[in-house]
Amino acid sequence: MTKWKNCFERTENTLSSILSDSKLAAVGDIYVNLIYSIARSSYNKKGAIHVWDKSLAEALRRAELRNLMSSKLKSGEIADGAEAFIFYSFINEIMSLDEMSNFLIDELKTKDLTERSREKIVAQEAFTKLLIHLKEKIAEEGILIKK
Repeated sequence: MTKWKNCFERTENTLSSILSDSKLAAVGDIYVNLIYSIARSSYNKKGAIHVWDKSLAEALRRAELRNLMSSKLKSGEIADGAEAFIFYSFINEIMSLDEMSNFLIDELKTKDLTERSREKIVAQEAFTKLLIHLKEKIAEEGILIKK
């Protein structure tokens, strides 16, 4: 394990503990914005973007992971769970940066990103599919306790 990964070592490997891990979420926020900005730039959408919390929160709901978090959370805190899960998947080599970026590129390639309101929906749909894909890959590899 490389040195930077050591700070993310876990004592509990459950889906609910990963979704509520604030260290994973903090770096996951940057990582999610990076992979989405890479995907966007492949369609000549200039500039980095902060992925919308409501898009990520809804993606987590649609991926059927929301029920593993406290029911009292706001959209931003639910989005943190999505960011933590995606970054966890990266550091555990479930999917690489290239694979996640390419996954999002494939999801965006036929979509209209000209209007911000439409792009929020497109982002939510793309991240829903990514979260489902990651959840399935993690289940296949059996590296998590389901709860």
